[in-house]
Amino acid sequence: MLLLSPGLYGVFYLDDFPNLSPLAVVGEPGGFWHVVMGGHSGPLGRPLALLSFALQASHWPTDPFAFKFVNLVLHSLNTVLVFALTRVVLRVAPVDVRWPLAVSTVSALLWGLAPIHLSSVFYVVQRMNLLGALFTLIGLVGYVAARSLWLRGRIAAGYATASLSLVAGMLLGVLSKENAVLLPLYVLVLEVTLLAGAPRPAGWSAWCGACLCLPLLLLAGYLAVEQDFLNAYAVRGFSLQERVLTEARVLVDYLGATLWPASTRLGLFHDGYAVSRGLLEPPSTLVSVLLLSAALAVALTVRRRHPVPAMAALWFLGGHSLESTFLPLEVYFEHRNYLPIFGLLFALAWFGLQLAARAPRRATRGLFIGAGLSYLGLFALTGHQEARLWGNPQAMVSQKLRSHPDSLRIRLSAASDLARAEDFVGAAKLLQVHMAQHGTQAGILVRLLFLRCFEQRIPMPDEDEWLQHLAAAPYDRTIVATVDNLLVSKQRGECPGVPFPLVERVLAKALMNPRFAPGRARLYLLLARTRSLTGDYAGLMSALSAAVSRENPTELLLLKASYAIEHGRLPDAQRILLQAEQALGAARRQHPLAGALFDRGRLERYRLDKLRARLARAQGIGVRMAPRGRPRSAEQTLPLNPGSQRNEADSGIGFVTTAFAEIAPVFQAQCREITPVGAPRVQMEDPGRLDVTLGK
Repeated sequence: MLLLSPGLYGVFYLDDFPNLSPLAVVGEPGGFWHVVMGGHSGPLGRPLALLSFALQASHWPTDPFAFKFVNLVLHSLNTVLVFALTRVVLRVAPVDVRWPLAVSTVSALLWGLAPIHLSSVFYVVQRMNLLGALFTLIGLVGYVAARSLWLRGRIAAGYATASLSLVAGMLLGVLSKENAVLLPLYVLVLEVTLLAGAPRPAGWSAWCGACLCLPLLLLAGYLAVEQDFLNAYAVRGFSLQERVLTEARVLVDYLGATLWPASTRLGLFHDGYAVSRGLLEPPSTLVSVLLLSAALAVALTVRRRHPVPAMAALWFLGGHSLESTFLPLEVYFEHRNYLPIFGLLFALAWFGLQLAARAPRRATRGLFIGAGLSYLGLFALTGHQEARLWGNPQAMVSQKLRSHPDSLRIRLSAASDLARAEDFVGAAKLLQVHMAQHGTQAGILVRLLFLRCFEQRIPMPDEDEWLQHLAAAPYDRTIVATVDNLLVSKQRGECPGVPFPLVERVLAKALMNPRFAPGRARLYLLLARTRSLTGDYAGLMSALSAAVSRENPTELLLLKASYAIEHGRLPDAQRILLQAEQALGAARRQHPLAGALFDRGRLERYRLDKLRARLARAQGIGVRMAPRGRPRSAEQTLPLNPGSQRNEADSGIGFVTTAFAEIAPVFQAQCREITPVGAPRVQMEDPGRLDVTLGK
């Protein structure tokens, strides 16, 4: 894996920030388990993956190398497991194979060096994917080992091994990432293809129904009944039907990027991928649907006569059956191929080596071997080149901007680089070009407004016109982060060109927009911060009350109390702290086991005690309020995590108000708001950072 090591020197990206920012509280009482058990990336919280991150909390946010190194180690372990899986399958499967050790070795090398896997390794938050795959592979190896025990007549031991492997692999896997629930499906693919001719012990059909089919049927039943997740399509730029059609093209493109890797096809920045609006919009949609349907039909038909190609097709399609079908995720992410492409690469290694082994002449055999080594070298060279890009963020932005011109994320990253170099006009032009090509976008308009903090010559559309557009625009999570950045700049006295009333109008229009419902609590919090900076205590509390009704009440009540103390409203603070204590007690009574095992609520209790001590000091010496209508200076604010330094590519917030600093780490774990520290003078938020979904 030394070939991939240059990627270790990269930075944090996109969803790394919302998923890892709660690590700031690990060192506080109860903070460790608060992070581990407080995940929001998936329906089960992914506690095992968060546990691995919590153990590295001392490296956040200054040392991405440490996180990426662990990811690379996990990928190396998974490569070894792929080798082990291939070896045990070839020993059990009743197929004629030459050079089985070479087949296993080449399969593992192709899979381990596949350039499409780099986003799973160097995109830190994809450790969730790596761990889910690790436990899935362990479960598969254990099951096939049980098959070997059955062949040797050890029936009871075989059933015990198979059952334990399935249960443990799936349980540990889904606690890392939910797509590990597909472990029984992968086993069924092996059973109907490569292992179809191997003898099965008595009772296997009943065991298969209980341990393989039943979990999949329960999953299907749950998804059919519990359809609330489909509501997320309201904030996507496509419908359920359009996503399913688009994914047909995406799967074909995944195959191309896997089999013939090229830098222009690879990377994180596929948010500009064109959505299929119908079978002929574009025509490649129909071609892709027919191609995949034919592959599925042929694989099911020839699975006994030609098990290897059938296994490759069914493994790939089955592996994508969850994340690349009906779930309201973004349409294209490479890490979804981490396990699904195993069958394809195994089939390549199989056929290449069987052709070489059966070649009638030594020269022909050498030709086949040379071609295979060249292909493996292509994977190694392309993977090394991509790893070097992952280790050089500026070079990645420059290269991917040329190869993915429709990606808003990469364009915003390039604009961030220009803004950090204080070329604000250049950054604005880059964003304006994107709007000229793709239409008016509310997120870009708010970013242009932010750039006007530093360069008032940047043109903006008519204020009423673009604010009205914001009131009806599709939901854009990045607006929250951009306004957050803008408020930080105003706190520092760096944004005279954007008055507070305009900031309030932006937030008001966003709150009026029904499509912004998923981010409404965060918008109210920004409105509260704006009103705090202008000394509007009544408006501040009104905004916080609206946010309290939409998110975890304890953290937000603590935030209200902190603001009340800061503004000198000590009786209000005392009353709110009493409400917070009652809410905390109710939560603990509701989850007594979690409270006993994982210190649930301990961190909130610690914060509550700190605020009480702060209130007592304020009652003893009084509180000096900021002058009404004047923002606090940067010197009057506290860093969220004092003393830490920030990675240069982090696009977060460096400072918050005293009140928000008091409680922000706890609140972030609930609302996924990101406020890293040590920000440079100019910040432009990466738009993908807040996209926390099952598929990322």
